Amino acid sequence: MNEQERAESVRQCKWVDEVICPCPWVSTLDFMNTHNINYICHDNTPYIMGADITGDVYYPSKQAGRFLATQRTEGVSTSDLIIRMLISSNEFVRENKAKSGSSYSRYLKPLRQGFTSIKVNTLKP
Repeated sequence: MNEQERAESVRQCKWVDEVICPCPWVSTLDFMNTHNINYICHDNTPYIMGADITGDVYYPSKQAGRFLATQRTEGVSTSDLIIRMLISSNEFVRENKAKSGSSYSRYLKPLRQGFTSIKVNTLKP
């Protein structure tokens, strides 16, 4: 999903009042105050990508009492889902090739491009 699609999916959550898109990677207290943001919600594990010397991008909001820790769902992760979809697409190619003699699929190219985009975007700081 691109940025606009991700923003739209978050807008559909009944607990979300407003989505600010685009937004900075690190939400400072100034940004939160400017946009009247009460809390940042994320799992409690320190998130180091883009962090300052504290080693946690959420440290300022935690110290200000404006951070709510969420719980991860055991056994569910974005990385695992992407890997499972890639494996499924490889199986689809093998099955299609066995049936028709060709591995071509009009669905496969956009699917793989989407996975590549997801991998690239999740690695960006």
